[in-house]
Amino acid sequence: MKFTSIIIVHYGVSEERTQFLIQSLESLFIFTKLPFELIVVDNGGNLEDSKYLLKLADAGKINTYIRNAQNMSFGYARNQALRVCNGDYICVADNDIEYHEGWLDACVKVLDAYPQRKIWATPLYNVAHWLGKYWAEEKLKVDDDIYQLNFRAGSNCWVMSREK
Repeated sequence: MKFTSIIIVHYGVSEERTQFLIQSLESLFIFTKLPFELIVVDNGGNLEDSKYLLKLADAGKINTYIRNAQNMSFGYARNQALRVCNGDYICVADNDIEYHEGWLDACVKVLDAYPQRKIWATPLYNVAHWLGKYWAEEKLKVDDDIYQLNFRAGSNCWVMSREK
């Protein structure tokens, strides 16, 4: 069975950021029905956040937990996770995303319908949705649903097929 590697990078710098992380992970666990492995790269910043993430790893909710002694930047940390991911699909997400029912199913459905295309799908309604310059004229039809391509889709969460 196919599965998705979900990559999240965290850098705890405030109580607000901690709360975003907790809400994000809780919604991920509730609303992600397809099989996935969760890879979290912790760039430090808050020891309590690191303890929380380690508890989730010990409970088996985080499959791979990487903790950097210092902030290595989001790009570097994402590359660390990409080196160890195993999924047929790869999801790179920020640590403040609120997930909803069917988010991953919809993304995978689009990717599976167009396996030869180099596209990524996003579960988010992009904040730049009203800027016409970001929308392509091309639309993708999957079953009864129509998806319009967006050049900025996935600015903070995107899903792609692993290159074969």
